[in-house]
Amino acid sequence: AVVSTQSTGKAKAHAINEAYSNDYLEAHIDLPYYTQPPSVFYFLCKINEAQGGESFWVDTFPILERMRAERPAYFTSLTQSNITLHAFSPGLDRVFITGTYPTVELTNSGSLYRVRDLFFARDNYRMMADLSLGERKAWWDAYLYFRKQVDDEAHQLEVKLDGGTLVLIDNWRILHGRKAFAANSGQRLMEVGYGDWNHMQSRILYS
Repeated sequence: AVVSTQSTGKAKAHAINEAYSNDYLEAHIDLPYYTQPPSVFYFLCKINEAQGGESFWVDTFPILERMRAERPAYFTSLTQSNITLHAFSPGLDRVFITGTYPTVELTNSGSLYRVRDLFFARDNYRMMADLSLGERKAWWDAYLYFRKQVDDEAHQLEVKLDGGTLVLIDNWRILHGRKAFAANSGQRLMEVGYGDWNHMQSRILYS
């Protein structure tokens, strides 16, 4: 697993990654520009004394199955139009990672497989370079409809995490986000990590 520590008791000025700010963080998956994003996301709350900063999660699969039934053209656009996502950090990190994939990926049998959506990783200038204007409009119509469902609080599970709480989610299916919190209102220390379901199943089997 790749593990990083996020200490957000004080919001970082001019943070490159919005996760390190104290702003509202829209629901998303992590690392969608990777060829294979990590399938397991670990989120450990070590200290959470800040005002606000509630975590929330959204299960995208029921939303997408309703879209398939009620808005099939939208569903088709999200599964067939390739969109470019990237990570760009020109400072000390020297990171530039890019990948082009459908927003929603299906198995060979047509079942939902994986969702790729991270609002600040979209390459809005070049992400649809190979699509016609009609295909671009169709994708945006479908995507904005999808996001309206994701952003509906009726579809979200919201919890303010206590210190010592560990959350594991399916990073291919469950979007995660965070409400804004008051900067310098208390210490907020989180640790995140990534893994793979195959490894987890193996460890459970032999534990």
